[in-house]
Amino acid sequence: ALLSEMRAAMGRAPAVYAGFDPTADGLHVGSLVQLMALRLMQRHGLRPVALLGGATGMIGDPSGRDSERSLLSEEQVRANVAGIRKDIERLIDFGPGECAAELVDNAEWYEAMSAVQLLRDVG
Repeated sequence: ALLSEMRAAMGRAPAVYAGFDPTADGLHVGSLVQLMALRLMQRHGLRPVALLGGATGMIGDPSGRDSERSLLSEEQVRANVAGIRKDIERLIDFGPGECAAELVDNAEWYEAMSAVQLLRDVG
């Protein structure tokens, strides 16, 4: 009932997302849990969105760890995003339909921003 109400209010299937860091050229086993959750949600009427961190993957990891992740070149991050994209496309359904998955890369909107624009608009 709640899903039907959400769909009616939004005019389309509600979305659920998971994010993927491009620190390697393919997904690791830990990502499988996220992808299986997206796949399960898709089967139950939600629209999965896989968010690739093409922009955020080019900066250090602010998660409070003892060591920062290695900074990768732009070319390596782009190659990793391409590899991860292929992995994701094999596991969730991007075909036509109300619950078709969407794959987005945050580089698409962050790379066009200047530092001033980012600080002003994002904080």
